Amino acid sequence: MTSTATAAAARVPVVSVCSTPRARLPAAPAPRRAHSLRRPAAAAPALRAGCRTARGHARVSITTRAGSAEGDEGAGADAADDDEEEVGPSQVPRAEGVEDGEWSALDAQQVRRTLQDADDVYERSLPANGVRGAALSSKPPSDAASTSNASSSSSSTAEPFHLLGLTLGELKQFAADNGLPAFRGKQLRDHLYGANPAKTIDDLITLPQSVRAALTEAGVHVGRSTVHHVAQAADGTAKLLLRLGDDRVVEAVGIPADEGGKNRLTACVSSQVGCPMRCTFCATGKGGFARNLAPHEIVDQVISLEEHFGQRVTNVVFMGMGEPLLNIPNVLRAHEALNSEVGIGARHITISTVGVPRWGNAG
Repeated sequence: MTSTATAAAARVPVVSVCSTPRARLPAAPAPRRAHSLRRPAAAAPALRAGCRTARGHARVSITTRAGSAEGDEGAGADAADDDEEEVGPSQVPRAEGVEDGEWSALDAQQVRRTLQDADDVYERSLPANGVRGAALSSKPPSDAASTSNASSSSSSTAEPFHLLGLTLGELKQFAADNGLPAFRGKQLRDHLYGANPAKTIDDLITLPQSVRAALTEAGVHVGRSTVHHVAQAADGTAKLLLRLGDDRVVEAVGIPADEGGKNRLTACVSSQVGCPMRCTFCATGKGGFARNLAPHEIVDQVISLEEHFGQRVTNVVFMGMGEPLLNIPNVLRAHEALNSEVGIGARHITISTVGVPRWGNAG
C-alpha cells in the first residue's frame, strides 16, 4: 500500500471487510466465444445490464422512467434516436494484449496503473490541492501569457474541485482557506448532506450570491452525477445508471427490505469505472479498467439512491463495479463522509474484495 493509502487508512479505523474467495482464471482455459452483451430472452429486464451494447457504449433514455434501457439492438431502436443519447462507455474495453487466461505482466501493469491513479485522484480530492488546480483551470490565461504557457496551464489543470465527500472539518477549513468564516463550512455541510441535497453551487442559498459567484469562478462544483436511467424490479430493487462528469457511466443499486418491522435500504455502490481484476463471475470483469471513482462520485451514489427511494440508506456495500481495495484512499474518504456526514454507522458499511494480488514476482 502506498504512503497516501496508509495515511488515508489511519483516518478511518473501523472498516468491515467482507473477503470473497478470489476467482482465479484457469491456467489453460478452454476456448470459448467472445462474451456477448446481449440480454438473454428469459432474463428479467429490470436488473439486467441492458444499457450495455456490443460496442461497449451505453445508449440510455434521458427520462428516468422505470424499465430497461434499450441498446442498439432490437426493432425500433433507430426510431427512438431522437429520445435517446449515447454517452461514454459502460463496458470499458480491455487494454491491448489483455485476454482471458493466466495473469501476466500486463495484468501487473494494469494493477500498478490503477493504484497510481487512485493516489492521483486522492490528491485532487484534498481541498488545498483541488481548489488550487480548479481555480487555475477555470481562468483563461492573460493576454501577456505566451502560447506555450497557456497550453501548459490548460492541460495540467483540467478538472474542477468538488465539495461533496468533504467532512464538516474539511468544509470549515475550506471556508477558512477561502476567506470565509468557519460557520460557512457548516452551512455547506447542511446543503450537501441535508434533507434536500444541493446539486449545483446556485443551490447553496444560505451563501451570499457573491460567494456563490466566486466559487463558480474558482472552478468549484458540488459534485453530483446525473441519473440517466432507472431499472426497477418487482420486489422494489432499483438500479440507477449514473452519468459522471466525463460521460462515463456507473451503476448503483438500492435494495429495500423489511426485517423485523424495520425498513432497511441497502446501497450497493461502485468504486471504479471498469475493473482490472478479470473475475470470471463478474460482468464488469469482462471488460477493462478506465479510472477510479473520486470520493464525491461514491458518496453521490448513496445520495442519489436516497433521493430515488425517498428514505435514508441504512447500509452500504462496496459490491458494485470495480475492486475497492485498488482504490482504497478514495474508498476510505467516501467511507468517512458516509459515516460522519450522511450518518451511516461504520458497522453498516461493508467493503468487499475479491483479493488483491501481490505482484512482486509478476513477469
